[in-house]
Amino acid sequence: MFYHLGGSAKKSTSLETLVIQNITNVNDLKTKLSDIIEKGKDYDFDVSSCLKSLLKNSDHEIMLLTVQAISELAKCEEKRDTYAHEDIIKPLINILQKDLTSETIELIKQSCRALGNLCCDCDTARKIILDNKGVETLVSLLEKSLPNRSAEEIKMFTIKILSNYAIGGQEFSESIVQGGLMPLLHKILTIELEKEDMNDNMVSTTLSILNVVNENTLEFLFEPEVNIAVLNILKETANLEISELCLDHLLAQAEHEEVKTLLAKENGVQLVCGRLEQLVQCQEAGDLRAEDSEVEAVVKQACDLIVIVLTGEEAVHLLYNRGNGEVYITMVKWLDSNNHHLLTTAVLAIANFARQDDYCIQMMEENIFDKLLDVFETHHAQAAAAVQHAALAALRNLLMPAANKRRAGARGRAAPLLLRALPAVEQQHVAYKLLAALRMLVDGQVGRMYYFICQVEGCLYSLINMLIVCHTVMQNEGVLALTLLAIESLKPQDSEFDYEKSFITQLVNSEIGKHISVLVETNCAKMPVEVAENLLAFLDITSKKNELAKDYKEAKVPESLQKFMDSRKDLSDDLKSCIVAVIATISDNGKEK
Repeated sequence: MFYHLGGSAKKSTSLETLVIQNITNVNDLKTKLSDIIEKGKDYDFDVSSCLKSLLKNSDHEIMLLTVQAISELAKCEEKRDTYAHEDIIKPLINILQKDLTSETIELIKQSCRALGNLCCDCDTARKIILDNKGVETLVSLLEKSLPNRSAEEIKMFTIKILSNYAIGGQEFSESIVQGGLMPLLHKILTIELEKEDMNDNMVSTTLSILNVVNENTLEFLFEPEVNIAVLNILKETANLEISELCLDHLLAQAEHEEVKTLLAKENGVQLVCGRLEQLVQCQEAGDLRAEDSEVEAVVKQACDLIVIVLTGEEAVHLLYNRGNGEVYITMVKWLDSNNHHLLTTAVLAIANFARQDDYCIQMMEENIFDKLLDVFETHHAQAAAAVQHAALAALRNLLMPAANKRRAGARGRAAPLLLRALPAVEQQHVAYKLLAALRMLVDGQVGRMYYFICQVEGCLYSLINMLIVCHTVMQNEGVLALTLLAIESLKPQDSEFDYEKSFITQLVNSEIGKHISVLVETNCAKMPVEVAENLLAFLDITSKKNELAKDYKEAKVPESLQKFMDSRKDLSDDLKSCIVAVIATISDNGKEK
C-alpha cells in the first residue's frame, strides 16, 4: 500500500528557473512558491535546482513553502524522480532532527509529507534515505512524537513514510527492523487499544508496516507481545479492512510453530471462529455494506488461519483438549454447515485433529467418521472438489488405527460409497486421495473389499486410467491397487460369485494392455524403479491367464518392456530377469487356443 501524503512534468524550461532565481523581493518569492504549491501536478516546469537552493534559505517561511512545494510536486510520479536527489532529501532528513517545538512542528510535518511522497514507489529516494541515516532519524522522530499530543499528525506521517519506504523490498524492511521500529509499532498499537475509539487510520498504517516486513522478510518472527497486540486489535475492531490486515499478519506469523502455540494459548482461534460465524451470518442476512469480494477475502483468511494453527504440534493438543476443546466442538458443529467455507474448514480441521491414534479412536466412537462420509457423499454429488479432497484426507487419517479399520469395515458403508464415487471423479488429486482412503480401509480385510470393487461398474476402469496420468505417484498408486486386486481375484475362491471371470473381463474391456504399453513407452527414461517393480509384479500375476496374455500381446506390451530394458542402465539383474520372464510368459500364454 502506497501513501501519498497530502500528479506530470511537461517542460524543463531554464527561463522559469531564471525568473525564480532573479526574484529579490521576499514577498514575491513567497507568492511564487505558493503558486507552485497551488498548481501542484499541473505545474509544468522543472525548478528542482531552485528548490535545492531555497532549502538552505535562512527565512523560516521560505523554507516551509519550499518543502511544501517539493511535497506537492513529488506526488506526481513523473516529477518524483526529478526531486529524488540527495541535495533535497538530506536537508529534509536534517529538518526531522530538530526538536519538536511550536516553531518547528509545521516545518517537520511538511518535511514528513515531502519525504513520504518522494519515497512512494521510488527506490532512488529510498536508497538516499537509507544511506543518510534516514531510518534512525525517522525512528527517533516517531519516538519523540508518541507522548506529544500536538504531534499526532507527525506521528501519522512518520509511519506512512516508513511504510512507503519499507515496501521497496527486503533491504529496506530489514533496515527498519534493525533500526528499532518494531517496539515503537507495538507501543502505538497498545496506545490505540487503550483508547475508547481507536484511530483506524493509525492502526491500519501500523499493521501495513508489519505486513510489509512479513512479505519482504519471510522468516522474520515478531516478538510475542506484537502478535498478541495484533490479536487484541482483531478482537476490538469492527473495521473489515483492519480485520483483514490483522489476519494477514497472523497468517504470515503462524508459519512459525511458536505463533501457532501462542494463538492456541491466547484463545486466538476461538476468537477467529466466533468472528467468522458472525461475518457469515451477517453476509447471509445481507447486513454487510462491504463489497462481496472484501468479505470473501476476510472469510478465507480466517478459515486459513484456523487450519494452519491446527497443524501445530502443541496447538492441536491444546485445542482438542480430550475432545472438550471449544475449537474442536465448533469444528464438529460446522460439519453440518451449509456454508462452503465453514464446512471446508471443519473437514480440514478434523483431518488435522486426526493425526493421533487416541483422538481418531475417540472421534470414531463419536460418529465423526459417518459425518465425514455424509459430507463426501453430498459434495461428491455436487462435484465440489475442495470439499471432496478435504473429506477424503480426514477419512484416511481416521482409518489409521487398526480398531477404526475394523469398525468402519464392519459397518459396511464406506467401501461401496467410495468405490461408487471413483468412476465419476474428474480431478486426479481427488482420485488419489480416494484411493489412499480405500487402501487404508481394506488393510486387513481385502477379500470383502475386492468383492465390492469387482461389483461396482467403472471402478477398475478408473484404476486403469490412473496408469497414464502425468503424476508418477498416482501411476504407482494405480499399479499397487491393481496388483492387490489381482492377488485376491485370481486365487481360488469358495464363492458363488466368479471373481476371476469378472476381474479379467473388466481388465480386457478397459484395454489394460494398451494402457500398460502407453505407461511404459512414455516413461522409458524416467519411470522410477519402484513403479517398474510394481508393474512387473502385476504382469507376472496376470500374464499367466490366457485372455490377459493375448490382450498384452496384441497391445505390444512385450515390445514395450524390451525397449524399456534396453534403454535403462540402472536396472538390477534380478529386475531384468523378471522382465525377460514376463515377456516369455506373455508369449507362451498369449496364443489362440
